[in-house]
Amino acid sequence: MSLELTPEEEKIIVQLRQDDEQRELDKALFLRRIQTAAAFAVWMEENGAGATYSTFCGDFGYDSIEGENRSRTYDIIVDIFKLARKGV
Repeated sequence: MSLELTPEEEKIIVQLRQDDEQRELDKALFLRRIQTAAAFAVWMEENGAGATYSTFCGDFGYDSIEGENRSRTYDIIVDIFKLARKGV
């Protein structure tokens, strides 16, 4: 038995595949940001440094991945620190 898809069904399948791919990319970026926040926190503790953008990029040496906005990543990491400090 042969199954032919309509153009609309093909579009739906392509969209579902794109959505799945985007979710995987988002998940990888989420994990990278959490790992980076942890590494930056340890580095700041070891070096007596504060959480500034210039320290994050320069001294800590954060290297963004292609297409990633470093300042946005820094802002997210600062937010992670704020959330992690709640209740401490």
